Amino acid sequence: MNKPFYGWWVLLGLCMMYFASNGIGLNTLPLFFPEMAKEFGWDPAKATLPSSLLYLTIAIMSPFIGQLLDRFDARKVIILGTIGVVAALLMFAKITDFNQLLLFYVAFPLMLSMMGIITSMYVIRQWFDKKLGLAIGLFLNSSSLGGAVFAPWAGSIVKAQGWQTAALYISIVGAVCMLLPLLWIKIRPSDVGQLPDGEAAVKAVERHTVTNLEEPRGVTFKQAMRFPGFWLLTVVTGVLWFCITGFLSSQGFYYKDLKLDPAQAGQISGVYFGFAVVGKIVFGYLSDRLDKKKVMLFAVVTLLLGVLAMKMSLSNVSWMYGFAVLYGIGYSAAFTMIQILVAEYYRGRAYGSILGVVSMIDTLAGFAGVIVLGTLRKNNGDFHTAFNMMMLLCAAAAVATFFVKKPTST
Repeated sequence: MNKPFYGWWVLLGLCMMYFASNGIGLNTLPLFFPEMAKEFGWDPAKATLPSSLLYLTIAIMSPFIGQLLDRFDARKVIILGTIGVVAALLMFAKITDFNQLLLFYVAFPLMLSMMGIITSMYVIRQWFDKKLGLAIGLFLNSSSLGGAVFAPWAGSIVKAQGWQTAALYISIVGAVCMLLPLLWIKIRPSDVGQLPDGEAAVKAVERHTVTNLEEPRGVTFKQAMRFPGFWLLTVVTGVLWFCITGFLSSQGFYYKDLKLDPAQAGQISGVYFGFAVVGKIVFGYLSDRLDKKKVMLFAVVTLLLGVLAMKMSLSNVSWMYGFAVLYGIGYSAAFTMIQILVAEYYRGRAYGSILGVVSMIDTLAGFAGVIVLGTLRKNNGDFHTAFNMMMLLCAAAAVATFFVKKPTST
């Protein structure tokens, strides 16, 4: 009798870690910025500036992490990064000045790059093949689920007890979620005597024999860098990250412009991240059954409609529910499909290194989004110009998606 497929346990562990690290670090901490700005006398642009270091640090680290994963034990990388992230989050509630906030946004992303999306995607690619889209969708969904859980909880605590207490409580819960999975996570199916997707040995050998004849070990790193389609894909993902990350960093001030109190902002964030959960699971599932590029295009168009609803809400606050649904689904679906396309197109010997370069470009674009959207809001007094830029970029990404092609290995 075959043993149950251990890959689902590995995926559960990775989801728990991503649920806490990104659900808190990326999707919830920005909600504290307006309160911190008020307490310490910072203007909105200054309050959001340190978070831009998060993306710059991850961008610098990403290529190195990808190389490490292709050459060394990924489990050791994950353990070190997880311990560092837990320590950084527990210290966030103790911040008392701007320099300490700057230090946090260097230390936290440094550790996050070692246990975050690059290492998790690397491990998932080892365990899943036929069910890769579903596995990636479930994994990425955990970040949005983290936002849906931690953001409203943090918002209610901020209103009742202040941002420091809220930061401490969510960090303690997050520490438990991140440390426990280290007890059972394995990097490869062979570590427990299994094969990807839990297939029977004979079927797996037959399928991989055919696959290997067509694509021996995937494209090399140099081949990928010379392929025009690779750089076109990075343009698409860079545009999406500019929009997605730029907004996530400024979301607290968007809710402030709508005149929402912390509890109301937490509630609408819960709806937003709740629909992001739906987007990642549904689009991951669809990618295993339909043409991946067409599914990607649908995701980008949905994101564009979400930005439109976001712009409309500045004039009519009732549109914020349309934003929460459309943008939540659109951003999560586009993010999921980018990861699936890279995993599908560039699987093989250099996947870790290639993923590192893609992540570097993603995070650099996210860094630019944080700076540009925050500056536009400061200079114009609202987000109208910023949202117009985001709509134009999403439209350009939709056009570029038509020309993305899968590389031909040699």
